[in-house]
Amino acid sequence: MKLLSLFISRSTTARRLIAGAALIIGLAPLAPAQILYVANSSSQTIGSYHLDGSVINTSFINTSSVGMPTELAVSGSTLYVATINSIISYDLNDDNPTGTTLISGIVGGSVKMAVSGATLYVAEEGNGSIRTYNANNGTLLNAGFVTGLGTNLSNLRVAATDSHLFVANATASGGGIQIYDLSIGTPPGQMIANITPTSDGDTYGMAVSGDTLFTAHHATDTVNSYQYSTATAYADPLIAGLGDPRGLAVFGSTLYVANSSTGTIGSYNLDGSVINASLITGISGAYGLAIGAAAVPEPASYALMLGLGGLVMAGTVRYRRRQSGSQRDAAKLPQTD
Repeated sequence: MKLLSLFISRSTTARRLIAGAALIIGLAPLAPAQILYVANSSSQTIGSYHLDGSVINTSFINTSSVGMPTELAVSGSTLYVATINSIISYDLNDDNPTGTTLISGIVGGSVKMAVSGATLYVAEEGNGSIRTYNANNGTLLNAGFVTGLGTNLSNLRVAATDSHLFVANATASGGGIQIYDLSIGTPPGQMIANITPTSDGDTYGMAVSGDTLFTAHHATDTVNSYQYSTATAYADPLIAGLGDPRGLAVFGSTLYVANSSTGTIGSYNLDGSVINASLITGISGAYGLAIGAAAVPEPASYALMLGLGGLVMAGTVRYRRRQSGSQRDAAKLPQTD
């Protein structure tokens, strides 16, 4: 059974056959598990983990050919990886994703990016702007989506939802975290708030859940939370005593924090209370985090589907055999008037 599950979990063909069988049988599709992807910047790998911290593959993707991974994002079945000057996309439906370079030659420092739907938001630290790209093919959409953020920046960060854009810019004039409502006016929309964290303006990570913006601050080893539409602090800080926090990710009621100096990923309730401060350990330069649906259901789910599929198929074969026998017997009977 373990060998069967392993084969299925690694085989795209097997997954497609089982998915088709499930549709024929009439089973409802099983919800895919959510996976936490972690950028190991020093080892130039991306690890994959269950949300409970258990390991799937510590080297799910090797980025040594494209450079150190810094930030991650997931949209649909695509994982986006930012390196020093490029953005690579990986199809999570592939057994062994090789990656496609969407954007290269990005100006200034390690790339900062965010993805919302089919739009990539990319921070150009060298010229103080945010550009937008087609997330499917890397086509430039707007070279001046946000401009005038300053020049030669080293800590420009960006986050996005379907309706809002968040730009963290501590070193430029009027620094802080600017929030734009994308539905109002022309790009980038109307700036509805400007948050200046009291604990540390140098923001190294952002994540959004509902009306709450979570921000990571590496100089003070803290994470803050804000009601972003009114720039009201829920907690500043929300979590203290971290180890150079960088990437943030939220799923449901859990906040995940990547600690670069300690090589750990911690999990917390949204009120800042600790679930497991060392949920994952041994990360080699923990930077970006992203959460997305697994390309395949769990092996146990496959075994269940196979078992159900086998029962139905066996019953179908027996029925057809009985039907064929009846037809043969009927063929032997004399015709009646």
